[in-house]
Amino acid sequence: MADAGQPIPFKINVSTETLDWVTQRVQSARVIPDVQQPAGKEWADGTPSTVMNDLVDYWKNAYDWRKVEAKLNGTYNMFTVDIPEGDEVINLHFVHHRSDRPGAIPLLFAHGWPGNFTEASSSFQSDAARLFTLF
Repeated sequence: MADAGQPIPFKINVSTETLDWVTQRVQSARVIPDVQQPAGKEWADGTPSTVMNDLVDYWKNAYDWRKVEAKLNGTYNMFTVDIPEGDEVINLHFVHHRSDRPGAIPLLFAHGWPGNFTEASSSFQSDAARLFTLF
């Protein structure tokens, strides 16, 4: 645990062991056949098998986590900080982009669940973002 309140630079680094486990699961994935649904109701019982088969094929043959990981690490200035809360410690992950504009306004961007900061990445890279120091 780091000292409370001291941000520590963070890089995403998923272990090879974890990626191997995910790859094995994807390679052995079996998609069950669809339950027949009336037209327009194909999603009533979950993801249709045609869509799921396409997703499994993409994950088996095209998806490259290491490429995604490198892009995330190269795009975002990420940190973690330990925050004591009662008898536990919350390890908070955050992105901090300081504007190069003098007098930039601090802007706290918080997201809900499900979701993550990458959903607003185009905002972080826009000309308007220079007006703010983003957290």
